[in-house]
Amino acid sequence: GKTVLLNVIRLDAESRGFYCVHIEAPENRSLPAQLIPSLRELLLRMSAREKLKDMKERGLRALAGFAKHQK
Repeated sequence: GKTVLLNVIRLDAESRGFYCVHIEAPENRSLPAQLIPSLRELLLRMSAREKLKDMKERGLRALAGFAKHQK
């Protein structure tokens, strides 16, 4: 059913390098109360290497933009 399909989508996304979390959504909890614990766990799972890679890529894009305007 739906859960099986969502698990297949999650596995496919993770195989492509995306991070995913599973969140149950009971009606009696606010959206932030549902999202914050799972998103915190996800951020803690991210390795320092991936964070540095992202920072490097953003830095290179900024440098390229700066260089483009210097010509």
